[in-house]
Parts: sequence; structure tokens; C-alpha cells
Amino acid sequence: MDQCWYHGNITRSRAEDLLSKVGKDGSFLVRASESIASAYALCHVNNLGQVFTFNSSNTELGTLTGTFLALVQCVSDPPACTMLCPIQQKA
Repeated sequence: MDQCWYHGNITRSRAEDLLSKVGKDGSFLVRASESIASAYALCHVNNLGQVFTFNSSNTELGTLTGTFLALVQCVSDPPACTMLCPIQQKA
């Protein structure tokens, strides 16, 4: 996957650490879910500096459906939170 904000198989703890270091409202990344096979987790920082994680299978979020294409669309046009600053994966 060639999206700069996709971090692959990093842990939730590592994702939260990366986002906490930035601490900027709207910072986000996407990683592979640790608990749900073939799912993704969207991690973002809100305006209070808190880090939240949503699995792509959470149907109550509406647009997160479990497919990478839907996740790309969510990042491009976020419905539930402001995602402005992608945390890029280090090469």
C-alpha cells in the first residue's frame, strides 16, 4: 500500500506513541488491526491531544467498512473527525 499514512503491522501502542509525540490536532495514521484479520485501524489525535483508534469494521462509524478503498475515502473526506496531518511512515 503506497499511502504515506499507512504504517502496516505496527502495534496500537507504537501508533499511540508516534501520535502522542506529535500531539497535533488532526494528526493521524492507519495501521493493520491487531485484533481483526484483514481490517485496518485508524488512529488520530483530537483537539485535546487525545489519541483515538477506530477499527475499520466498526459499522457504527458509517463510512469505515473494512476495505482499504473505503478507508482511503474516509481519510480523504473524514466524517467523524478532522484528519489534517498524516504521520508518514519512515522509510
